[in-house]
Amino acid sequence: GKDDDGAHPPIHPKSFDASLAGDEKRVFDLVARHFLACCSKDAVGYQTTVKVQIAFEFFTATGLMVTARNWLEVYPFERWQGRNIPIYQEGQQFEPTSLTLDEGKTEAP
Repeated sequence: GKDDDGAHPPIHPKSFDASLAGDEKRVFDLVARHFLACCSKDAVGYQTTVKVQIAFEFFTATGLMVTARNWLEVYPFERWQGRNIPIYQEGQQFEPTSLTLDEGKTEAP
């Protein structure tokens, strides 16, 4: 616009200097990857939470399915990860492939 708010322009890479090393090279890499990620398409993913009742017991599983990594490809400092489970529709029924009962005790993280 016609008004200047006095803010500096965003930090962005101008050109690569092959003589960069150590922390300078890592900072340049971070800035360049952040800039490219900002110019990239959004990542797309679906989080699914499945709630199941078997007899009188309730179980919950949550998973994430990333369908388009896009900016995540150029910016490895951010990760979308989780248990990969299929996408279910609300009310959809499924039959488990296996049921196991494991004995154990809780442990501190």
